[in-house]
This record gives sequence, structure tokens and C-alpha cells, in this order.
Amino acid sequence: MHASLASLTGLLCLALLAACGDKASEDDDDDDDGGSGIGTGSGSGSDSGPDDSGDATECEGSAPVVVELSCKNGGMQDYEGTQTPTFTFSGDATDDDGDLHGYVLTTSYDSSPDGVLSGAVDLGESTASAGAECEVDDIDFGVSWFIDGGTLQFDGIYDFGITVRDSHGYVSEAAVITCQLPSSNGLGGGEVDL
Repeated sequence: MHASLASLTGLLCLALLAACGDKASEDDDDDDDGGSGIGTGSGSGSDSGPDDSGDATECEGSAPVVVELSCKNGGMQDYEGTQTPTFTFSGDATDDDGDLHGYVLTTSYDSSPDGVLSGAVDLGESTASAGAECEVDDIDFGVSWFIDGGTLQFDGIYDFGITVRDSHGYVSEAAVITCQLPSSNGLGGGEVDL
């Protein structure tokens, strides 16, 4: 693996479907730690609250809620000509005001697996769109990451957090899950009960 490859690098999000059945499209950002991301998308909005751009619509006003989150081995995938282990997070999020027609998933991790994100490090973001404006109040999401055994060790156990930022910049509380990463040959990995 290349030394510049971050411990986890975004892979195009999988299985992004809105409740209305529209197929979602997705791109990934580079992570904040100088790693190289897959894709060319960029996040929008603000991590600290609503978008102050003045483009208020009737569907603005509440933050999303992640209601389900799971993790599993994503299998071996090609990264720059090398078969590399991946790890996949999937879940469901709702937003009462229906503005999940555009959203950003942020993945973070904590190296002290205790079910709480303390001192978490952001891995990166994935941007998606699904359905018509103000008509998407439930999404099924998925995001996969390449694992290179650097900062995050193969077979390592970590707490991971996923947040969802809606099209107006409102951010959910982090849903936290404890997971074991796959081995260097792509075997094992999945949710861990503490």
C-alpha cells in the first residue's frame, strides 16, 4: 500500500436509497487527515447548525435522527490495482421536515472501544442526493471504507460514529457502533457487543 493512503479512504457509498424508491447518487470527499478520497464530491452546509444562506423553504427546521446503524466486512475491492479490504456501515435516518433530499454522511472513529465517541477523529464525508426537494423524510444509507492497516489496525476494535447533515445544515447526533475491522486478507470483522 502507498504510505500516503490514509488508514481509511472513502469508497463510493453503497445502497443509498430514499424511502420513495429514488436511486441516490454519491461522491466522497477527501478526509480531514490528508488522506486521498475516492470521488470528487464536496459537502455543503455547516457542521454547527442550519444553513444561513437565506434559502429557507417550508421543509427546514429539524435535525435528522439516525435510527439504525450496522457494520460489516465489505469484502475485498480494487484500489489502484490492489485488492484491499473494505468495511461497510449501513443504516436508516429520518427527518421530520423532509429535507433529506440532499445530505452528507460523516464517519468518525474512537480508538477506545467503550460505546462512546470521546476524542473522535473524522475519517471523511460522503455527499448524496435522493428524491424531490422537501419530500424525503427517510433514507437508507451505506458507506464503505478501504482499510490499509495504518492508523486503524487490521482486526482492530473501534467505536465508529455516523452523523447525517440534511440539506439545510442541521446535523444529527452521532449514532455510535463498536466494530472489529477485517484482517489484512479481508476475513472477519463486524459488530462487537461490549
